[in-house]
Amino acid sequence: MKQNLKDLLSFCSKEIIEKSCLKKNGRLSPFLNKPYQYLHPGMNSEMLFKLHEIYPEVFSRETGFMGIKGSSKWTKKGREHLAWKLAKNKIMQQEGYIDSQGNFRAPIICYSIKDGNTPFSDKYVLFQQGSYQILPGSSSNQVENGEVLIHRGIGKRENFVPPQIKEENKEKYMEYLSWSFLSSVNSLKYNQCYRGETNHIESINLPEIFFDFQGGSLEQSFTIWEDMAKRKFGPNYVTYKTPLDNIRLLTKWCGEGEVFLLDPERAERIK
Repeated sequence: MKQNLKDLLSFCSKEIIEKSCLKKNGRLSPFLNKPYQYLHPGMNSEMLFKLHEIYPEVFSRETGFMGIKGSSKWTKKGREHLAWKLAKNKIMQQEGYIDSQGNFRAPIICYSIKDGNTPFSDKYVLFQQGSYQILPGSSSNQVENGEVLIHRGIGKRENFVPPQIKEENKEKYMEYLSWSFLSSVNSLKYNQCYRGETNHIESINLPEIFFDFQGGSLEQSFTIWEDMAKRKFGPNYVTYKTPLDNIRLLTKWCGEGEVFLLDPERAERIK
């Protein structure tokens, strides 16, 4: 097991190495790579609307707020930008690493919004190497304990069983997850979910050693919005509770409040 994540740089292109999120302590930063680590919730900058200039290898055209397609989308007076600026209270920060049990823990940060004069009061903003989602205040019981509820619509089926990680594949899968967060370039490309909202994003290029995991063969799509799971993908749905460091965020403008469950063994089904 490559607990020393520096070893994974041998599977990276020059652009990934140059924009690596790997810290000197061998862990993965939840922020964007230097010198853009200041672009996070609670901070304001013109560069929030120019990710296409910072990451031309990710975005094929001009972007608006935090990479959304179209330079006029979500302006400086928009609701999303307002929520971002108000998210100043950091309540949790996790660096990415492989723990002593061989489990990957994803880099992620959670901020809270405490402003009673806005519609975003008591909500939370999750941030992960450039991607973000806004959680409702009703999530407080879980979020304050470093967890999140995620939901998956299953149509008219009566049950859902997530794919299991075979023991012989676990080591390589955890290395794959580590690699996928090794750089902001990698992380941001995972927002390409083949919808109209994301067709300005280049697809991820996996090293051959990780081809077995392309196409989300183990990562499973969920939503942070229970109503979305029920109304759009239901009527039946399941709910899991999992640590915040066990999800991959797809950024808010991708739609559907989508996140990916990384390791089903670290999730508990509650509904």
